[in-house]
Amino acid sequence: MSRQQRIVTEDVLIGLGSNLGESRQLLAAALARLQVYAAGPVRVSTCWRTSPVGCEPGTPDFHNAAAAFRPVKGLSPETLFAGLQAIEQALVGGGPVAPNAPRALDLDLLLFGDQRCTSPRVVPHPRALGRRFVLAPAMQVAPHSLWPGTGKTISELYLELTSAESVFDLGYL
Repeated sequence: MSRQQRIVTEDVLIGLGSNLGESRQLLAAALARLQVYAAGPVRVSTCWRTSPVGCEPGTPDFHNAAAAFRPVKGLSPETLFAGLQAIEQALVGGGPVAPNAPRALDLDLLLFGDQRCTSPRVVPHPRALGRRFVLAPAMQVAPHSLWPGTGKTISELYLELTSAESVFDLGYL
């Protein structure tokens, strides 16, 4: 792949997940609310059923998806992160959920262009690269995007994964 094909084409990448309640409907509702942050169309992956990673035994499978878009002018990672939290709150209520715990809706800011920041949240998402449930849907919406700090595209990173988790493409939401 030439260097020109490896240019970041979508500036923002969001990971979506759910394993409680009407997961597919919650993911679809969250995706619809992302449009307000996009300066153009939101590219959406298919829905994936994925095995839980790092969760207690008996945790139900997750449904995962990804969305990629160019941000509206002036949008910062901090503002978008707050917006993702507001979407979660509006759709499912409740407070913070422990890491790796079952959840009705989880929206993660995976990438914000080539920015790298550590406050208030780490971007790019620090645990995304080792997770098939993140990279499989991300590869559908931004396969040639470079992951900051790696020099590799999302497709290349997906092909290098060695995780044993299972992922099944369920089709569109």
